[in-house]
Amino acid sequence: MYKRIGSRANLVAELIEMHTGRIQFEFHPCGTWEDMIWDWCQQLHRSLASRPHLTLMAQGRVPAVMRSSVQALIAAVVRDGVPVEVAGECCWSLADLTINDAVELAREMTGGESVTTNGSVQLSKRTSDAIKWVLRGVGAAIESPDR
Repeated sequence: MYKRIGSRANLVAELIEMHTGRIQFEFHPCGTWEDMIWDWCQQLHRSLASRPHLTLMAQGRVPAVMRSSVQALIAAVVRDGVPVEVAGECCWSLADLTINDAVELAREMTGGESVTTNGSVQLSKRTSDAIKWVLRGVGAAIESPDR
């Protein structure tokens, strides 16, 4: 098996790609660019939180399914008038923030703590607030680029 795969790290990476490829994560652009990003972050978080062990195993890696989803989000945000550089930085930063929140939640879930609210897993208040602040800041920067 090692002749074909090469190392434990390669085996783990292939397993992560295989299993994350099965995640049902469809992005449907709608509303304002802020609404698109907000909805996307929530959907990403739910997808990762529903697989806590996989989320922990993938920690530090961005699987292909997530990379292509971020690229689709960036393209939609650019079509909505956000400059491509700003859209890229914003979307990748918020993807990282959302993934980190899901990793923290996965640690709690695998540690036996109950972390659900009304039967659904949600972004932490801290991450939720941070996403909203980033969106407001990006909006302000776009409206007044000389700030």
